[in-house]
Amino acid sequence: MRLADKINQLSLIKTKFADLGDHSLNVVKELQSENEIVDHYRKLFKDSAKFDKLFDLNEEIKSLLIEYYDASTEVKKQIATVVHARERNILQDDHKRYHTEPVDQALLDQRNDNIDPEFVKLLKNVIQRNSDWRFAGCVINPIDEQFVQDMVACEPLYVISNNDVSINRIKEKMNNFYFYNRLRFYDSIEIDLSSLNDKAPNHPKPGPFSVGFSICVNHFEYIPLDEQGDILSQIYNITSPGGQMLITYNDCDQRKSLEHTLEGHRFYNTKELLLGKAYSIGWNIIHTETIDGLWQYAILQKEGELYSIKTSAPMVENMK
Repeated sequence: MRLADKINQLSLIKTKFADLGDHSLNVVKELQSENEIVDHYRKLFKDSAKFDKLFDLNEEIKSLLIEYYDASTEVKKQIATVVHARERNILQDDHKRYHTEPVDQALLDQRNDNIDPEFVKLLKNVIQRNSDWRFAGCVINPIDEQFVQDMVACEPLYVISNNDVSINRIKEKMNNFYFYNRLRFYDSIEIDLSSLNDKAPNHPKPGPFSVGFSICVNHFEYIPLDEQGDILSQIYNITSPGGQMLITYNDCDQRKSLEHTLEGHRFYNTKELLLGKAYSIGWNIIHTETIDGLWQYAILQKEGELYSIKTSAPMVENMK
């Protein structure tokens, strides 16, 4: 894994140099304040030679610190350029692979089955805590009902999928009342949905809608960064102010994730790349966590305060 060693080393160097020289400017500000004091009071002494020397040394130190800060900035730029060139090549290869590599249901199921059970348990707890009947929920590209069931508190619950197998699996696990009254299936994410998927023919046609909580689990790991950005942007547009989104992703700054990627199981990404893109769209980063160097998730939030006019839980049906 020579390539893994090289990329991992570059990532480590970038991390080590991330804060290089940043403290210099703070010291310069402190020295400037001290020099103003020296300059003010040296005028009160006839013999000001020692004051003059202190003043001059202060100026020299400030000049060196500023020079050091500028040099460290150039070093960080050089490191970032090398890392970016390496990442760009991998990202370009990923983009080509994404559009040429066949993905069948067996592969999707294999990816789904490979999720660590402890990570699944953690995600389920997070999802259940964030699902709220006062707000709509959204599940993006689920493989089966596993995480959809943890979102049933949301009213309504939107499922974005064009996979008939996945949709049928979800339908089989839901009773008819819930399926036809609170669950909505769509082929894509849009601000204004003009027509409904025929998979849920009894649903009324909606106008513009917004959601309070969305999830995208075990999907970003297998699509290029640009595709991830499209989903983040589309979900952002339909998220209410203060609403949140949970995503899982691949962080190749973690050695295990990097090796998994270079073996062809995932697509290249890093925490910095993905969350930087999310931040540029408008998302705030609320929480991130890594499990065993291979499983990562983040909670994003749209600026604002989440608010609902609902005063009671959605209708339910008594089942004998």
